Amino acid sequence: PVATAHNGTHEAIVAVADVHRLEAEAWYVSAVAVDPDHRRRRLATLLLDRVDAAALAANVTTLYLHVARSNWPATRLYEARGFSAAPQALLPPGLLDKLDAKAGPDMVLLHKRLLL
Repeated sequence: PVATAHNGTHEAIVAVADVHRLEAEAWYVSAVAVDPDHRRRRLATLLLDRVDAAALAANVTTLYLHVARSNWPATRLYEARGFSAAPQALLPPGLLDKLDAKAGPDMVLLHKRLLL
């Protein structure tokens, strides 16, 4: 999903969420980014709501993402949208390897269960 804004002469992308399918019922949110000039306008919340809607329409039951331990604003946003620490012991076999390949050393894995 993307969010756009009109600056008087043209429309530009000001926020984006990048999502990848991990498995039939699991997606990975690899990025949520908002242009600094457009922050504090609830665009990240809007994008995450769009991800939820698209996931539900595709019968996806779980979303995953990584967040830097030091990124408190993003962590608060994700927790407010229903994400919590992923119980790694409960992840399906092979999924942890896919997710670990996407993580940096300072990253925490979060997940969100969706109700179909």
